[in-house]
Amino acid sequence: MSTRNITRVILDGEIKADQYCHYDGYPSSRGAIFLTFLSQMARDNQTEELKTLLRSSTLFNEDIDELTDELEQRFERAEAIERKVSIYEGMDSLHYSRILDEMLAAGRITLDDAKIVAARSSTIGNEILPFILHNKVDDMIFCTDNYCREVGPEGDWQIEGGYTLDLDTNQAAVNYHGYRYTFDLSTLAQMTEEEIQNEMNNFEEIVNTESELRIIKWLEGRKAALSHQEPPLLEQTFG
Repeated sequence: MSTRNITRVILDGEIKADQYCHYDGYPSSRGAIFLTFLSQMARDNQTEELKTLLRSSTLFNEDIDELTDELEQRFERAEAIERKVSIYEGMDSLHYSRILDEMLAAGRITLDDAKIVAARSSTIGNEILPFILHNKVDDMIFCTDNYCREVGPEGDWQIEGGYTLDLDTNQAAVNYHGYRYTFDLSTLAQMTEEEIQNEMNNFEEIVNTESELRIIKWLEGRKAALSHQEPPLLEQTFG
């Protein structure tokens, strides 16, 4: 489903990634995938490793940055390779990084090519983070444009969902239709996959069906219910 979304990563006071995704941007889908990955990463004490990998990455704005001959050739090659990825057996837009992992393991793609394919993909979304961590990817080139930079993960009438990982504060946020649900990574580390999925299902449902007042009351209830950990925060970000 074309629920457009953006994943943004902040590190050392800079935006290190601004990844547009065309599909499945609602909280019950990519929201749960995003938070579940971060939960496992925090439990495995890999947060600092991800920071180290991302510090060598660069952000390429296709609207204003100069396209070198070398980069243009890599982009062209990425388009050809992505066609192979799209017809790969078992292709699923929600498991794009797994497909790249399988192709890497089978020797059907090099890591250098997989990096640029992932960066250029409008399908991988926030799965680009497990791709980077699992494959120890450094020197990543993230692609963006003026629109994504101006809108950001809080969204607008076209961008319905957004995911922010702030590695300076160790917080993650799920944005949906103008509301932001924020978690400390230490909180996520204590949550099970089922708990995360339920939180995202409920968040999506209440934003879709209830008034602003009911959403705020729901937040208050969640703070009380999540008694075994620091509660996440929900706030309205626009509109």
